[in-house]
Amino acid sequence: KICKYMFKAYASPPRAAQMENKNIELEEILDFIETNKYQDENADEDYYNLVEGCGGFYSPIANNKLTSDLAIELNLPVILVVKNVLGCINHTLLSIQAIKTSGLNIKFIILNNINEETVLDNYNELCQFTNIPIVRLGFNQELDSTLLNHIN
Repeated sequence: KICKYMFKAYASPPRAAQMENKNIELEEILDFIETNKYQDENADEDYYNLVEGCGGFYSPIANNKLTSDLAIELNLPVILVVKNVLGCINHTLLSIQAIKTSGLNIKFIILNNINEETVLDNYNELCQFTNIPIVRLGFNQELDSTLLNHIN
């Protein structure tokens, strides 16, 4: 299952829902995740359940709730995705601090190139400020199995 809610507006989920006279409660999101998670103890292959927030750790995700509230409720390891643009070092370090303060573990960081040509590559400089593994993701690059090495 991919997404419980789909809205037309390019806005935070609660704002987009409000624009369509709908409502999002955190409990509904948690119930959806619990109901749709993959569980098979007899599976021959490893499997992972990924839960994606939207907009950042302190972005609204439900009525009066932030993505951080969802992450804390689920108590899952965090994969922090950051845009490889000017300001990403500040954004990344602030997000790391917020996530750790919330008592959550960060598995790794994805440094995401959102444009075909990355004018400013922050990888080397970002590596100087954290020992959390950082994975580069090129523009429109498909994820491959090497990313799974960081999940285990």
